[in-house]
Amino acid sequence: MAQSLEARTTDIEYIIAHLPDDLNARFAGVDVKMATIRETQLLHTQRFSTLERKIEGLDQRIDRLEERMGGLEAKIDSVRDRLEGKIDLILQRLPAQ
Repeated sequence: MAQSLEARTTDIEYIIAHLPDDLNARFAGVDVKMATIRETQLLHTQRFSTLERKIEGLDQRIDRLEERMGGLEAKIDSVRDRLEGKIDLILQRLPAQ
């Protein structure tokens, strides 16, 4: 029993003595995993930034197209009004049936 108690004490002393090294080894693994996570996060951040820039560019293009469409609609309405007037004049000149 005395040897058993002495062996247990020695085991505990060994564990306590090597505890800092064991913890360092485990935290080194955590550091590697965290570095991998940070790299992945940076990659995603870059991708989102790229997507945001592209979406912003598309928004600007859509705004410009909407401005142009407003002008085109006014021109189309003007042409339609003139054509309707000319068609009415032509129809008036045709002999009645």
